[in-house]
Amino acid sequence: MNAPLSDPSMRTVIRATTRGGFVLALAILLLIGVLSYRSNRSLVENQDAILRGQAVLTELNELMVEILEAESAARGFVIAGEQYFQDPYYLTTQVDATIAGLRTLLSDSPSQLQELDSLKSLIAEKLAFHRRMIELRRNSGSRRRLNSSSREEDKCSGTRFAIVWTSWEMSKSASFATGPPWRVADRIDPF
Repeated sequence: MNAPLSDPSMRTVIRATTRGGFVLALAILLLIGVLSYRSNRSLVENQDAILRGQAVLTELNELMVEILEAESAARGFVIAGEQYFQDPYYLTTQVDATIAGLRTLLSDSPSQLQELDSLKSLIAEKLAFHRRMIELRRNSGSRRRLNSSSREEDKCSGTRFAIVWTSWEMSKSASFATGPPWRVADRIDPF
């Protein structure tokens, strides 16, 4: 029963077993390499999605600041009538550039582009309202006619909430939501 190692059939069996072991080890290493590559690629894609989401949130925050600055400038001019307050209002061209930047960032998401378009129309209404208030103040010099436009301001009051809501919806898709938008919106002065 004990076959000597010098037997040619035994050598063939040992060689085949050794080769099989090396082939199995090579196959396992290859499988680990493929799985590592796929995992790494998935990690990079997720990181890119998170960075894109953070860039979108940063742009939305910048948009909010630009709108608040324009709103504050318009209010300052309406209250004081000083040209000094009117200058920042005319920097609202930055709003269009920020929206264009958002459009570029969201180019691969049609639903978010649609939300951006509705947000853009709300912003346009709000800026048009403040433009009318500035023109009324400049033309009349009094605040009597300004009170008749307060109903129009009610239509524009949802712009901040829309920005916060859009920001929250986008952060949900990027998997780092900070909470429902009404909690964030409660901390924002509505006017």
